[in-house]
Amino acid sequence: MHADTSVSGPAFPKTVWRRVELAAAGDQEAIGELYRGYRRPLLTYLLYKLNLPEVQAEELVQDFLTDRLPRCAAKADAEVSKFRNLLLTALVNYARDRMRKDGAACRKPKGGFVSIDSPDVPDVPLRITDTEAELEWTRTVIAETLRRVQNFYNRKGKERYWVAFEKKIIIPVLEGAKPMPLRELAKLGFESPQAVSNALLGAKRKFEQFLRQVVIEYTGHRDEAETEIRQIKNCLSQSTEKTSENLP
Repeated sequence: MHADTSVSGPAFPKTVWRRVELAAAGDQEAIGELYRGYRRPLLTYLLYKLNLPEVQAEELVQDFLTDRLPRCAAKADAEVSKFRNLLLTALVNYARDRMRKDGAACRKPKGGFVSIDSPDVPDVPLRITDTEAELEWTRTVIAETLRRVQNFYNRKGKERYWVAFEKKIIIPVLEGAKPMPLRELAKLGFESPQAVSNALLGAKRKFEQFLRQVVIEYTGHRDEAETEIRQIKNCLSQSTEKTSENLP
């Protein structure tokens, strides 16, 4: 579990549908605003989802937005799907096609290109549904939230707090691993298992604080943020097995 990346900035921006309509019509200012608003969260997503080198992820996102953003804007429908879900689905499809083609091109034999169905071509996600796109957005928000929590403790010189939070709560929740016992975590530099427990309580509160911060940056409204946060927690509870003790 690696939450710390060099990617910074808010989660997906609030959708301004008038801007999307203008971008669909070819308005360059609107296209530029959408490009700037969605580049960072899409980059965070690719780094999280595909574990790509940052340079490669940046190239994919830049090419995707340059090639497909107006087309995505033209397909957008506020009554059908959230714009962020449309972009995530299109990005996964784009990355899938590009990586398979690039992988095949690197293996071009004398007789021609390698088929994209070859097992030697890099495996990337299949096309995702709207529901899966919503889950991917949730995971991207969680990744950004965890990055902020980790950076907070690193700046405070309390890296052990982050490590304890990661090993006791985050990794078990997201990866299904067994939580590390408090007595083992105390060896990180805590006075006692109780001190670890207190640190974890503080980390949970910090997680909630940053989660709310990230979602408010997306929604632009606190009431809407609370609804989003509830949906995120419901989405997580449906996609992972975890106990109430581990829930942040």
